[in-house]
Amino acid sequence: MGWEEGTLASGSNDKTIKIWNTNKSTLIRSLDHGHTDWIRSIISLPNGTLASGSCDSQIVIWNTYNGQIFKILRGHEWSVNTLIVLEDKLLSGSNDKTIKIWNISTGNLNKTLKGHSGWILCLQVLRVNEIISGSNDSSIKIWNINDGLILKTININEPVWIKQIYVISYIDRTLLACLTTDCLIRLIKLDENNNKTNKNILNKNKLVTCIGCLTDSRLIGAYTDEDVIMWQKPDI
Repeated sequence: MGWEEGTLASGSNDKTIKIWNTNKSTLIRSLDHGHTDWIRSIISLPNGTLASGSCDSQIVIWNTYNGQIFKILRGHEWSVNTLIVLEDKLLSGSNDKTIKIWNISTGNLNKTLKGHSGWILCLQVLRVNEIISGSNDSSIKIWNINDGLILKTININEPVWIKQIYVISYIDRTLLACLTTDCLIRLIKLDENNNKTNKNILNKNKLVTCIGCLTDSRLIGAYTDEDVIMWQKPDI
């Protein structure tokens, strides 16, 4: 099992996952009959398998070579919206307001993190053993996954959902780029103790529908007027 260069996986409301060859623009395989509701999140795992989260509250681990189900992880009570990998752990965020930490090798549930009062819509790795979560309770939380404690809560102070978060790390600072449901990108600067030192709105004149972050820390935003813009080094 493994991923070859030029392979892309997509999840859909038709309850299937498609594996594509991006070099040839062809469909390699369809992963069917694993979920009973919309696919909300997918991620490749270090062992070459693929994990998918769904509105059916389950996480399915797939063998992408033969399309067979490797494992099914059950524990959430509602839609699994977001998945991330941290070392040998798979972390999932759900509408049931919890984050669950799974052992990738065994599929066992290691820990459940509770603290949000709303749906958990996005997760990202912040540092070693630290993650961040965004919710429709208008807050961002920083967690220590070893003890399950909340290290910091950052409130947006406006009635918005946190749709996406990206961590942009530089030598001298760490930025959180957050896309909220008012279509604004909020930049939040953190110090070494995870204290918020400053914040700013990156796009004040145009509305953004989605954002992405490249490996060289450039931030990309797709505007509602069909433009795409790239920030070389976003700052506050």
